[in-house]
Formats: sequence, structure tokens, C-alpha cells
Amino acid sequence: MFRKTVVVLFAMLVPALAFAQAKGAPGTATILGAGHVKYLAQDYEGALKKYEEARDKDSGQPIVYYFAGCALAKLKRWDDALSQFRTAATIAGVKDESMHARAFFIAAVTLELKGDLAGAKSAWEDYLAYAQAHEKAVIYPNSARERISAIEKKLKLDEDYKIVVERIKKNEGGQ
Repeated sequence: MFRKTVVVLFAMLVPALAFAQAKGAPGTATILGAGHVKYLAQDYEGALKKYEEARDKDSGQPIVYYFAGCALAKLKRWDDALSQFRTAATIAGVKDESMHARAFFIAAVTLELKGDLAGAKSAWEDYLAYAQAHEKAVIYPNSARERISAIEKKLKLDEDYKIVVERIKKNEGGQ
């Protein structure tokens, strides 16, 4: 369910973000569009090449880093993806609060997919803090609250499970 939500969010963002990119260097939007076609065809290596080409053409646009990070995440190159999202957020800065927020959002999702729940919880908290400080940005604070709650429950279950496993080991060793 969570992965489907991410795919739907990405699909909704693609047209809006590609259109917003049109103000960049000439041809960048076309290259991004070619990358999106490859991404949607699940050719993530091909998409990454196109996004990197767009980045090389117009490195001042946060969107090229954002989409490169999305392709890297699909390739399960988590740390590289996170680096791209951080760069997107840094370049977006205060001039593009919505892109900054999207980079935070997808970084938190990526950390969850990576299995780094503690890191994901921290990233969601950062996203939530950003949402509260930047009300004009298109941000979904309830998503962050729900994800933080779900992660806390999962971490608690994992901790409880460790106790049960230790108890079982202790009982097996004593027989």
C-alpha cells in the first residue's frame, strides 16, 4: 500500500515538475521528459542517464537532482539517491520551498525503503518541522505524522520481538 502511494504521488508530480522545469536551460525539459518516459517504462538505468544528462546541462535546477534520486532509489542505490535528494533540497533552498519539501519527503521515503527506520523517523521529523515553518510550500504534514507513528510502532514491535526471542533462547538453553 505504501509503495503504491509513493508511485501515485510520483506520477502526480511528474507533469507539474516537468512543466516547472521549463524555465531552466533550453532543452532541459525535453531531456527530463525522455527520462520520465524511460522511468515509467521501468528502465531506471536509462532514466538515470537522461536525468544525469539534464543535470549536466543545467546543474542549477533542483529538479534534475530530484529525479536522478528517484531513479537511483528504484535501482536500490540508496545512499546515492539520498545524496541527490539532499542536493535538490540545498539548491532549492528558500527560493523553491515546495521542491525543498519534496526532496525532504522522498528522502524520508527512501530511508524507509532502505530499511533505516531510525533514519527515516528522523527524516520525517525534519520534513514535519519544515512543513510547520514553511506554510506556503505544498506540504503534507499529516503524512509525516502518520509515518512517524507507524515507524515508532514498528520499532516498538521490533524491540518487543527481541525480548521474546531472548526468552525463547533462554528457555531452550535451560532444557
